[in-house]
Amino acid sequence: MLVTVSEGKVQQQQLQLERDGTPERIWLLPEAGHQPVMVLMTRSVGSGSYPVLQRLEPVYGGYAESDMAALTREQMQGYMGHDRFKVFDGQLYRYFPRYRTGDTNVNPTGGEACYRYDFISEHWFQCPPHQQSGRGVE
Repeated sequence: MLVTVSEGKVQQQQLQLERDGTPERIWLLPEAGHQPVMVLMTRSVGSGSYPVLQRLEPVYGGYAESDMAALTREQMQGYMGHDRFKVFDGQLYRYFPRYRTGDTNVNPTGGEACYRYDFISEHWFQCPPHQQSGRGVE
C-alpha cells in the first residue's frame, strides 16, 4: 500500500507499507511540539475482524514506519477480535468484547475491555472505569 504524506497541495513523502488486510482508518495524533504521529489501521478478513496498527513517526521532516506495542498476554485474556478504536483528548483508545469459555463469536459475555495507548512508554494501559463507555471520535 502506498501512503502519500502531503501538506496542502505539496507532496512531502511517499511510503510503501506492507499490509495484510483492508486499510480502514488513519489518525493524526498530536505529539508535544512536533508533527503529529500517524496511526494506520488495517483489518483482517474473517470472523474476528482483527486489527493491525502501524505507527508512522515524524523524523527529519518526514515520517518513518515503526511498530506499536501489542497487548500483553494478560490484557488479551478473553480476546477474539472485534476491536473498536476511538480518539479523544489526543489519545488513542482500544475497546473490544471479552469472551468467556463457551461464548459464541456473536455473543460475548465477559464485558468490554478498554485500553489507552501511551506513545512515550509504548504500552497499552487499562482505562479507568469512567472512560470505558467508548465516547470520542472514531
